[in-house]
Amino acid sequence: MIYATFTSQKNLRKITPMFIGKIEAKRDAKGRVFLPATFRRQLSADDADTVVLRKDPNLPCIILYPMEVFSRKAEQMIEKLDVEWNADDQQLLMEFTAEVEQVALDAQGRLLLNKANLEYMHADTTLLFVGMVDRIAIWGADTFASQRLDSNTFAQVLKEKMGRKNND
Repeated sequence: MIYATFTSQKNLRKITPMFIGKIEAKRDAKGRVFLPATFRRQLSADDADTVVLRKDPNLPCIILYPMEVFSRKAEQMIEKLDVEWNADDQQLLMEFTAEVEQVALDAQGRLLLNKANLEYMHADTTLLFVGMVDRIAIWGADTFASQRLDSNTFAQVLKEKMGRKNND
């Protein structure tokens, strides 16, 4: 397993699993696709059977969360929102969870992507699993290619977001 440790201002925490890289996979006519073995091995024993799928609100892809990661994300939302008494916060939480689907991996390590998710990703039979540290984005391969930043734009945005100064 690959592990990563991230430092925040408040504490030091270990992030497991560590999903990195991109892997192409083919789906069958029923919408089943093998979760790539490289990523499947990163799942904890508790997360090995069931994962959470959620439509990304900004990009035409599906985000696969290990259950532990999704649970942590939901807890963070509940801590920050007043879901008991504030209607706007209640609506936000409902919107976040409405499109969520728990999906069981079958004995062969396949997951079933429903028709609505495949349409949302504009996916044909070739899918791309892209590691995002603690989660995985699932894309239609052609859609991912059309959404990528060129190398100069990527470098510029990365520098801006990470606060680095150019030493040239």
